[in-house]
Amino acid sequence: MYIRDQHNNSEFLEAIAFIETLSFGVLVSDVEGRTWGVHLPFIVNKDHSLSTHMAKSNPLAQQWLSGEIPNEVMCIFKGAGAYISGSWYLHEEVSTYDYSALHLYAKIELLDAEETLKDLEVLMDRHESGQKNPKPMSAYKQSTLSQYRGVLGFKLYPTHFYFAQKLSQERTEDLHSVIGHLENGTAEEQRVAQDIKKQSFSK
Repeated sequence: MYIRDQHNNSEFLEAIAFIETLSFGVLVSDVEGRTWGVHLPFIVNKDHSLSTHMAKSNPLAQQWLSGEIPNEVMCIFKGAGAYISGSWYLHEEVSTYDYSALHLYAKIELLDAEETLKDLEVLMDRHESGQKNPKPMSAYKQSTLSQYRGVLGFKLYPTHFYFAQKLSQERTEDLHSVIGHLENGTAEEQRVAQDIKKQSFSK
């Protein structure tokens, strides 16, 4: 991913925190010579590896289970994005787009059934904790849990990453105007406003 220097965040822990906040992304690999994407939920582990899973019926899972595991895969995590109008600037300038996005490269380690089930329990607990009536994995019948036999669990160990945060850094004199317009916009535009404030005023 091409990133201009002023938009590049090289802090690994901030990249990991970005993944943890989003918790959902796209894994990109190759299946029979074609680029293949899989939308997946992710857990960030204490060692900064990522855990996730996909259906064994997925052609990518079938390829890995047959022993064809690539040296590296890419995962894409997209944050909030918003159009920035040139009319918000003090001086004439072209309109643009602000966004945050992370491309993470990693090595793969397949998990056995027991390890997969443990990771699925962690994932479920994380999301159920915010529910009005949480239902942990232990509350399910074994016959229901048997569906997990159709899931392939795996871990990803990061090798390198590209973290783009294009958040109006080059428009310091216009930041308050940009933020003000975004805060009066959609929910996603408001999230971009928060990202700009965090990036520009918190460091």
